[in-house]
Amino acid sequence: MTAMPSGAPVAPDLLPASVRDHLEHAGLSPGAAERLDGGRTNRAYKVAVRDGPLVVKLFSADAGTDVFPNSPDDEWRSLAALAGSGLAPDPVLDGRASPAPFIAYAHLPGGGFCGDLAEVAPLLARLHAAPRPDWLRAIGPLDAHYAAQADRLEAALPQATVTRLRKARPDAPAGAVLPPVFCHGDVTLENLVGRPGQWRLIDWQCPAAAEAADDLLTLLSPAMHVLHGSQPPDGDTRDRVLAAYPDRNVAARVQALAPLAGYRMALYCLWRAEQGARAYRAGAEAEWAALTGDELQ
Repeated sequence: MTAMPSGAPVAPDLLPASVRDHLEHAGLSPGAAERLDGGRTNRAYKVAVRDGPLVVKLFSADAGTDVFPNSPDDEWRSLAALAGSGLAPDPVLDGRASPAPFIAYAHLPGGGFCGDLAEVAPLLARLHAAPRPDWLRAIGPLDAHYAAQADRLEAALPQATVTRLRKARPDAPAGAVLPPVFCHGDVTLENLVGRPGQWRLIDWQCPAAAEAADDLLTLLSPAMHVLHGSQPPDGDTRDRVLAAYPDRNVAARVQALAPLAGYRMALYCLWRAEQGARAYRAGAEAEWAALTGDELQ
């Protein structure tokens, strides 16, 4: 989800009355609302209030997926843990108990990501160095985690499809497992907001205690770029992103895990397409091309 308004005003009554009441009772005096672009699962609005605009994010009942969970609790707790850090927007109001569950946070000046992808690496390094809350879902070693997710996705896809794809399944890489850190869990272009040199991460509904490589692999995922309307990162861009991350061990781990991560993401995109999200087919094709150099049949 980018924090760039579509330009089309949203009628005030499209913001649920319970949300407006909650904002009113908090003394925020909500005014006009604009629907924000982006967001595949939840809805967000830019709402004028007395002290400046807020983002009001309404959560759907969809719990997300195994790969990308959707937890309002984890999002609110992440924003609270990172308040004042410059890594995320500051939280303003907790409406998780509202009939229409929501959270409100400070609207960030600027727009969606439009810079050099290598600028994101230092931002992620700062997040990964932040204190790791003990409530984060624990992912464990990424090689085992990605392999287990690939197993589950294979089981959920048509057998004929899996038989073709499994021939290219990479082995889990050998090498040292790195300690878990505070990870965002969904580092895509849509979830980077601000301006060059001042980017922040939004959409914290699936944070994790995981190896730092997980965030970098999502950032560099061909599928995630195609789904958000951009070209997959080329080899030079990937190299510059990894060179900009200060820990060489993490960069090496990204390189080692990339084939298995790409295979898992291709399966995930195919599964989403099977579930009716047809746009994900292009994501699967991008991952498959990066992994094998061939077209996905």
